[in-house]
Amino acid sequence: MLSPERYQGHILLQDARIPLTTTVSADSSGELKFDVEPLLFEGQQSALLKLMQTLGKSGTEIAEFGLECSSESGKQLKSERVFLAGYSHKSGILEISLEAYEAELRIQASQPSPPTLQFRLRGIRSFGPGLNGTTRLGKVYARGMTEVSGPYAITGHLTVRAPEGELPANWHGEANDLLLHLRMALSFANGGHLSSPIVEYWVNDTLTVTFCRTGSSGTSELPVQHFLNLQPFFYSVAANFDAARHNRDALANAIGWLHVETTHDEVRFLSGMTALEHLASHHLPEQSRQLIAAPDFEKLRSEIEALLEQSAYLSDDVKQALKVRLEGLNRQSLVQNIRALFDLWGVSKTDITNKMLRRLVTTRNDIVHRGIATDRKTLWDLIVIVREINARLIFALLKFEGNYECYMGGRHMRQFPSCERIPNS
Repeated sequence: MLSPERYQGHILLQDARIPLTTTVSADSSGELKFDVEPLLFEGQQSALLKLMQTLGKSGTEIAEFGLECSSESGKQLKSERVFLAGYSHKSGILEISLEAYEAELRIQASQPSPPTLQFRLRGIRSFGPGLNGTTRLGKVYARGMTEVSGPYAITGHLTVRAPEGELPANWHGEANDLLLHLRMALSFANGGHLSSPIVEYWVNDTLTVTFCRTGSSGTSELPVQHFLNLQPFFYSVAANFDAARHNRDALANAIGWLHVETTHDEVRFLSGMTALEHLASHHLPEQSRQLIAAPDFEKLRSEIEALLEQSAYLSDDVKQALKVRLEGLNRQSLVQNIRALFDLWGVSKTDITNKMLRRLVTTRNDIVHRGIATDRKTLWDLIVIVREINARLIFALLKFEGNYECYMGGRHMRQFPSCERIPNS
């Protein structure tokens, strides 16, 4: 990703500037590597002792410091989040190992470029020439490999290039929001999180590359889009970015819950149910989640509390416990909230029955209170059902229309928004 090159500069630690020479590179994971040449104690013993002390003791916080250096070719590397990963000293020299949580590399390009923002992605898979779409912020592109060699390998990119003419005043910020939205949608389609350890920004004749220590890509599980057929989904999500962007926080949380990795089916089921509950709590109006209007319930609650106070055979502790239980008495059930979401967004309930919804909630309660499902033989069927419900609701928030992969009754294709099975799929 970044060929090895020799840099000279300084470590910035409090009021000290420690000269250093290091070879900097980045491998296929996108992680920045430093091969620092030995430092001499002579003339800077106090500063190097301070540097060694940043490592601290086991269990203590690791101190961060700054780094500024440049290469003979003119590349400039800066970071305020470098840390000492290890050291050894002998015969008047100090050998150190450096790592960076985040660093910025500036490169002078050989020719000017229109504003372009690019995320390098771990875990993305696609086929052929890649994916493309159109937005008011410019053309968007994505490309991945057909095979992923490991969870930390960069396998593709996600890019937006500004159109010609006048641009929005905050094009860079809006372009970043667009790519975050598209990365989230592609993660959902993939069935596992796509991480981006490198962000590149071209403007005029300057390329700024930001390296970030970030987690691996997630394991793909029950993807709702096949990686060989991502183009219709990508085009639709890109085209509807402005209509769907206000839902991004809720989408990100729900999709994040779906991507919780586990080997335990009970956790897999609960994460899907939590995603559903999050969507309901975030999007359903408060009044629609109540059995009766709040003012009417408050009157009823006061009457019940008065009856409790009048009781001669209930202890004060029992009275208080019953009063606490009253707080949730006016809430609609989760089954009712899920049905309300379907109705609110006009999402098809094809092959999703009320009996299924009741089984989901009953199983959720069993796991929450007992730690295990009563009927583990059918738990996987319920996992597939809750994933299908989440998929339909998320498709609606993304404003997507098209085909998708469904796993209820075995893997097959359906069409959204009708959610009808595609014949012979």
